[in-house]
Amino acid sequence: GELEEYKREHGHCNVPQQYKENPQLGSWVNTQRRFYIQNKLSSERIEALERIGFESKPEEASWWKRFGELEEYKREHGHCNVPQQYKENPQLGSWVNNQRSAYRSNNLSSERIEALERIGFEWIGPKRKPDNALWSKRLNELDEDKRDDTISISAERKQI
Repeated sequence: GELEEYKREHGHCNVPQQYKENPQLGSWVNTQRRFYIQNKLSSERIEALERIGFESKPEEASWWKRFGELEEYKREHGHCNVPQQYKENPQLGSWVNNQRSAYRSNNLSSERIEALERIGFEWIGPKRKPDNALWSKRLNELDEDKRDDTISISAERKQI
């Protein structure tokens, strides 16, 4: 039917709810998703939908697809710090950044946290990590006088 035609054209069954070319199909797919999640579909209908690749939670499948891309990136580069402007896969760089943001705001499931940690994902990206070498360089750039003043103030505090 119409969903199978959509899949042939687009490679998936994730019809947007506001699909301009066929609004009824978008609405119907959204309803099927809701019924699927609420266990309101017969087993025959579930089988028919799954047979053509219907996903009840497309965002879940999308997350795991990106996770697989991150695993591949790690195999090639030895780490999970994908640059945000990664030319070979710009979506992956954004996705990595979004995972860190979701983690910081407690919006990442424990299952996803564990999966990311299992492959060595770092919750603090390279740009947010303190750079000890840079700090030392900046300290050395201070005037000798200012550094001496800072050290002597620090010594005075310790004596108090």
